[in-house]
Amino acid sequence: MSLGNNHDDSENERSLVMQEAAVQIEMNGLADSEAIRVGEQLVARRGEAEQFGQVVLDEQGNAAAYHEAALNPQAVPVSKREAVNSTYQKLCANEGIAAF
Repeated sequence: MSLGNNHDDSENERSLVMQEAAVQIEMNGLADSEAIRVGEQLVARRGEAEQFGQVVLDEQGNAAAYHEAALNPQAVPVSKREAVNSTYQKLCANEGIAAF
């Protein structure tokens, strides 16, 4: 139990999945269900890479890059950012979670 912290890590992780899924939909043309499946896999694999130290850390100790290139987030051009954000908001609403 964490006193004074009502933060739900599972909702944060699900939000990360929805963010990755939004990128997959808008950048790669995947259907929602397939994009969510890919997002789940990437978030899980990134977590494993972080757990085993297979990352480059920034000054704050956060993962800045992954040793396995396929795990690095896909760059979203400025022209696609609004579409990705809109899709992310929609996916989060469909899941009943807060968009961060």
